[in-house]
Amino acid sequence: MLAVAFFTVFFLFLAAAQNTCADSGIARDSVVQGHVDSVSVTGGKLMAQGWAGTMQADNPIVAVSIRLADTVVYQGDFDPSERPDVVNATGRSEWLRSGWRIRVPLPSVLKNSDYAVKVSVQLADGQSEPLAINAGFEQVFIDQRINKQVVRIILIFLLIVLCAVFYRADYLTRLIFAKSRYSIKPSVVFGLTLLLSFSVLLSLGITGSSFSLGFKETPFVDADMINVWGKDQPIRSDEWLVLTPLAIAQYQHQPQFPVVNSNLGEDGHNMLVVGMAGLPVAHITALAKPATWGYFLFDLKRALAWQWCFPLFACLFALWGVVALLLPGRWQASFLIALWFSVSPYVAAWSNWPAYTVFFPSLALLLSIAILRSHSLYALLLLGCVLGLALAGFVLVLYPPWQVSLGYVFLALTVAIVVRDKLYQNFNTSRLTAFGVAILVTGLILWEWWSDAQTAIAAMMATVYPGQRTALTGGDLSLPFLLRGFTNMVTLKKLASPVINQSEIASFYYLLLPLIMLFGIRLYQKKIGIVEVALAASISFILFFGFIGIPAEVAQFSQWGRVLPRRADLALGLSYILLCGVLLSSNIKSKLLKMPIKILAFVVALTWAAIALNSVFGLHETILARLSPGKLAVLFLVVALAGYWLAVGKLREFIFLNLAVSVVTIWPFNPINIAPNSIKAISTIASFNKNNTDNGLNQRILVLESHVPAMYLLVSGLPVANGVFYYPQPSLWQRLDKDRQESNTYNRYQHLFFTSGIVENSRHYKIESPHVDVVRVVLESQNFDFRLTGAGLLASPLQYQDTLARNTSLNYLKSTQGWSWFRIRGATNDN
Repeated sequence: MLAVAFFTVFFLFLAAAQNTCADSGIARDSVVQGHVDSVSVTGGKLMAQGWAGTMQADNPIVAVSIRLADTVVYQGDFDPSERPDVVNATGRSEWLRSGWRIRVPLPSVLKNSDYAVKVSVQLADGQSEPLAINAGFEQVFIDQRINKQVVRIILIFLLIVLCAVFYRADYLTRLIFAKSRYSIKPSVVFGLTLLLSFSVLLSLGITGSSFSLGFKETPFVDADMINVWGKDQPIRSDEWLVLTPLAIAQYQHQPQFPVVNSNLGEDGHNMLVVGMAGLPVAHITALAKPATWGYFLFDLKRALAWQWCFPLFACLFALWGVVALLLPGRWQASFLIALWFSVSPYVAAWSNWPAYTVFFPSLALLLSIAILRSHSLYALLLLGCVLGLALAGFVLVLYPPWQVSLGYVFLALTVAIVVRDKLYQNFNTSRLTAFGVAILVTGLILWEWWSDAQTAIAAMMATVYPGQRTALTGGDLSLPFLLRGFTNMVTLKKLASPVINQSEIASFYYLLLPLIMLFGIRLYQKKIGIVEVALAASISFILFFGFIGIPAEVAQFSQWGRVLPRRADLALGLSYILLCGVLLSSNIKSKLLKMPIKILAFVVALTWAAIALNSVFGLHETILARLSPGKLAVLFLVVALAGYWLAVGKLREFIFLNLAVSVVTIWPFNPINIAPNSIKAISTIASFNKNNTDNGLNQRILVLESHVPAMYLLVSGLPVANGVFYYPQPSLWQRLDKDRQESNTYNRYQHLFFTSGIVENSRHYKIESPHVDVVRVVLESQNFDFRLTGAGLLASPLQYQDTLARNTSLNYLKSTQGWSWFRIRGATNDN
């Protein structure tokens, strides 16, 4: 009995002692003591603080890890602070600097839910020890709905205000005049409201970029991007994988905005050769690249919002002005026509770049007409300078298929307006001087661009792709491909086809036969002027070029040889929309709308709907997979109704139907996100780089198996060896292909991959190009000499760790978040 009593008391004592240790946060069998004092979530960021001390002076704490359930929120260096209260409580003076405090953005992958908090510290020997968490802080609730809901309410309110002002602008104008005796045009009232909405979107950091997609493949780079509506679009890889990362890389570079970004590739990369919206570069060409101005003016969040929103709003304003020139006195109709183009599927599918491209010639047209109408010398000189910037900006888009075709359309429109309004009579010395100033400004900017980019341009021109494209003569367009846009209500949302993707299938809803009928009625009414003829001629030529083709000599001389027929869609779609708007601008006389004409319009509309439907059936079967009979029936009815309203000249009904169809089509395709405040690599990865730099070692990172993490490491401000290059890196390929026997394989615009695989040669690697814009170096991970890559660090998916650890050119560093990190031996900091 005494033995039983003894053991009972003994076990009770052990249990009490164990509870006491647990309550104090000190594990007796652990080499670490510490506590998490508090954990909180505010404003999309997690803040945690506590203390931790080690029992072994020669085995210090080097890192802290915070998890919410199974999601790593933070993993980085242990940055201690003083905690005298810990010294007083424990009596250990060596724990004075045992405090820690971490504030980190929450990953966007976290949903609204409760999450268990797990905090651990890592010792120098690699051992990881958990820390006890104070009562009440074991869980946190993540709720981003409030932020999202507020943003959604603001966006809806903005839309309501815009609609109200659009319809009640006349009333507001009278109200302003009654209160202030100040006269203001209704179009100005609405324009200011539209400008205010742009400012609100900018302040909120609203972007439609799919940039957050890359973070799912890059767990070692953090950003606090928030999704408000919709889903990111992987098909927009030219945006989220190329243009946006390169722009942010310029912002993150030290010093900012270099001409040659030394972080991209061993030899660096000239950033003046990147077209479309361009990149922020501290160069005179920045004056002609307004989409990049946000990076110079604002923080990263607003810069990204500016980069996304500016092309859309700039095109809307400029094209509104152009249509207003075509339809004097009809500002509402002009705006709706400009809006119709700006929200078209083609513009949305190509990340608003078509809108940005149209903005420049639209602005140039407006400025040219303003020069011919202005009388002030100072105004003429200012207009000439801005015209020069607009022309330079158009050139620096650097995409000839859009530039050439649009250039001809706007040239025809400019001549038509000058002839219609007899503005040729206004030419004089002052106005010619203004045009001369424009040419001078354009020439100066382009000369400076050429001077600083000519080496990179020469390298690009010498590439197999895209530099050595042969002159195109057209003639390869088919009717099903021309009318592929009729599938966009379905295919833009989801498409799985080996022959085409969502961007390529995006187009306009062409109603050519009803448009021809309306043109005939206007011709009979003698309402066809030189503007209508210019637009009809533009449409006719583009269709002729696409379906029949032109002689090679003409193609080369006119520059149409640089235009793919399917890329002429932008100029064709814009010309079609403008011609529809101009022809619908005046009502058909009622006596012409007798029953025979209405019947003819009905027949024409049905005929075109049947042609459109039949053409859709001519597309690849994988494109038709999601087009059910019900959807095809709705498509037929919509095309027939729109065709009828166009043929009989119903402007309001036709425009609103097209706007509705466009919005329904692009809404699921366009995500609405809040851009991140900051982007950075986790501290552990940044420390690898810092240690390499401090020790004189090469800090450039090579990423195995994927180039997406490489581009996002670049975004965080770290140098990388692979990624996306507009021209090959000479130093890399001189080592991998000394005799240039494989130059045709890698001499191209390239998404550069390094992948592990089986190689049957003594070099232990091979170079291949599985796609026109992809270059892949396949290597034996155990035997390949990684020093050939010019990198100093290697990041590899965890499954290759054991094989790579046996590679004599590598030293293993650490594994974290599914990736293994190695230092490349003998890689000095000489690049």
